[in-house]
Amino acid sequence: MVVRDEGAVSPHRMRSIVGESPTERLEQITELPLAALALRVLSRYETFLGYSDVSTSELERRVLSGETFPAPNELGDCVFDLLREIGTDARVLSFFRLLVV
Repeated sequence: MVVRDEGAVSPHRMRSIVGESPTERLEQITELPLAALALRVLSRYETFLGYSDVSTSELERRVLSGETFPAPNELGDCVFDLLREIGTDARVLSFFRLLVV
């Protein structure tokens, strides 16, 4: 379920949502096509974590040498696709703009 489908969100529900990690929130999305998008985000995020799970010196070496993790734009693109699919009305889309800016 997506919170947008619940209508107004109570303060109690909002505290519950904020207490969850971003990955936990993504794992709760079960409706298609959102579930497929959420799984793509989680997959790309896992790839990013695998690449960056090294010592600070190794990560600095990778960055300074120009080495990037595989398909660096895919994670951001997947997150954007999911947000765009969730927020279809103008009010929500303008809020997304504020998040980006």
